[in-house]
Amino acid sequence: MTQGNDRSSEIVVAGDVAIDMLQWTPHQKKEKEVPQNWLLDPGFRIVSRPGATLLLARMVESAIGTQVLSPRIDKLSAVSPEEVLHSLVRLGEFPRSNLPKDRKNTIYRVERFDGFSGPSTGRLNPIPLADDDKKARIIVLDDAGNGFRDCEQCWPRAIKEGRHTPTIVLKMNRPMGEGELWKTLIDRHSERLITIVNASSLRASGLNISKRLSWEKTAQDFVWQLEHNALLQNLMRSRHLIVLFGIEGAIHCTLEEKQLNTILYYDPLAMEDDYKDDRLGMMQGRTCAFAAAIAARLYRDGMASIGDGVKDGLKSSRRLFLQGFGRPPSEPTYPVEKIFQAQDSDPMITDVLMPHNEEMENDGKRPWTILAQVAGEELEKVAYRIAIEGSVPPIIRAPVARFGALLTVDRVEIESYRSITNLLDEYLSKDEVTVPLSIAVFGQPGSGKTYGVTQISKSLQPEKIEKLEFDVAQFHSPDDLTNAFHKVQSTALRGKIPLVFFDEFDCFHGQKMGWLKYFLAPMQDGVFKDGETFHPIGKSIFVFAGGTSHKFEEFYCDYAGKKTISYEEMNIMKQAWSDFTNAKGPDFVSRLRGYVNITGINPTSEGDRLYLIRRAMILRSIMMVKCPQIFDELGNAHIDPGVLRALIKVNDYKHGVRSMEAVLEMSLLSERYEFEPAALPPRDQLNLHVDADHFLRLVLEDV
Repeated sequence: MTQGNDRSSEIVVAGDVAIDMLQWTPHQKKEKEVPQNWLLDPGFRIVSRPGATLLLARMVESAIGTQVLSPRIDKLSAVSPEEVLHSLVRLGEFPRSNLPKDRKNTIYRVERFDGFSGPSTGRLNPIPLADDDKKARIIVLDDAGNGFRDCEQCWPRAIKEGRHTPTIVLKMNRPMGEGELWKTLIDRHSERLITIVNASSLRASGLNISKRLSWEKTAQDFVWQLEHNALLQNLMRSRHLIVLFGIEGAIHCTLEEKQLNTILYYDPLAMEDDYKDDRLGMMQGRTCAFAAAIAARLYRDGMASIGDGVKDGLKSSRRLFLQGFGRPPSEPTYPVEKIFQAQDSDPMITDVLMPHNEEMENDGKRPWTILAQVAGEELEKVAYRIAIEGSVPPIIRAPVARFGALLTVDRVEIESYRSITNLLDEYLSKDEVTVPLSIAVFGQPGSGKTYGVTQISKSLQPEKIEKLEFDVAQFHSPDDLTNAFHKVQSTALRGKIPLVFFDEFDCFHGQKMGWLKYFLAPMQDGVFKDGETFHPIGKSIFVFAGGTSHKFEEFYCDYAGKKTISYEEMNIMKQAWSDFTNAKGPDFVSRLRGYVNITGINPTSEGDRLYLIRRAMILRSIMMVKCPQIFDELGNAHIDPGVLRALIKVNDYKHGVRSMEAVLEMSLLSERYEFEPAALPPRDQLNLHVDADHFLRLVLEDV
């Protein structure tokens, strides 16, 4: 083991040291003759690879293209856990990606983390540097919380003794913002200190930052925590704070002349952890790759290039995950030579300046959205391009979420659908559950309540899920509901997971919402009664689609949004709550595990302009079904600009999505390869579903 070397002292890498022990089962060559007995029960192999600071140093060297000063261990396999911490990792073979061409192209990734092996004393001895230069220009530190932070003799001399100002990149793990190293860096070097932490570590430290709802929600939660949480305020004593959200995004905070600037970097096509969740296996070393890319950008272009460094880091982390530990049958190793080279498959990482907390608060109005901020007055043009081309123009940089065939850029819809997706995903992952998962969906007639949840289910486990629909408004007695549950049970007995839609579950049956009480036992206990016998339902998903209530708040008699209430309104509220209670409404709600309000394609308020985007996406999906012949081989829709303008901008669709469908169904398109004004239905027919005068004026000119 060596403490340092005579490599370039311009860049110094130091910190907690570890050796990664990679364990895997190798391929055995198949012999034509009878194999030797040991091949009947093959074991595994273990190889030692540099980890923590050792790995970080190798990555910095690869990213920059020059050797750096760092701790070195000559022969990893000769070092015991008594001397250096060992991390134990079990590898497996996984498809390189979920693309068809990669399914047989396997690589090594982490199958399981098996913890650490260290000295029997329970206390590690960090490895000091030898003969490092106190004039080092860039210092990269890996503070994993394993002793380095409190071992001053192991710190680079430029931190302790140097009178100049090195640029310092600090990669820090829990507990964060503590120890002698942090105090020294803040006291002496805060102006050129770049601190990198993971959002998962912040959450584990108690910060309530949402995950996988929307980038806007994540950003909004973070900004609120930044103003109110002591841990984040302590970390912001560093001039630059970078928080990683998986390998899909990051938030970069700087304090310039007492002005806090917060920039969100994100992949518009993926939320936090989406990329790795779509590919089997795990990968370690991603934060090292990120920090190394930051250091390389600083080395080449100085402090002004941190933003580009964040983008480089996210791309390098993504490449590391994609490459894994290499391909069988070679020995697994970190692909440090490959992950800092640009690839055609690199994601588009974009950025947006985040508003301050008070600007994000919506006071009941539409919440802050990236789309509205980056698109501005261009929303109408964006909507047209979405309808014609089927994608959000890259220049707009808006986050896009896909659920099966459903594509949306509306923050409210993204968050609603993702919350339901998270519930379904968690439920479907459990094998032993027998009680149904119950969720509710509300929206105007024709808003797409059934369509949205169906697409979510198809994006999860389509081969296991079977859809069933029942219109509760057509039921005449509880026997009809019992027959419905028998169908659900039969589906479950065939090994399928029933996705059961109870449309208009809140309709009248003897009293307002009279059907609610009949759902209570199936929702709570997973059984239904037929005569004197109770029958188990089995694993299933109940989706209750509102008919008389267009929002959950209406269903639950929630009038919290009203600032002033008259005496008459108060009496109406009391009567509504009494009816709701008598119908067992509170008991029903207590059994729900989630709900979603579908926005629909009409404006929700005077300031809602995102309805243009919602309409464009729904319009394109309807055209692909109703008139596929108007699309060319590139997937572009051939539609007259005036017709498209009218379909997107007409003031109101009287029956929501159903009216949009009706307008297309009434149009004469069967033998046309372009949607022209002449194909539109007559005025009287149009008037059934839209304001025909307004619609036809829009066809002729923009009004």
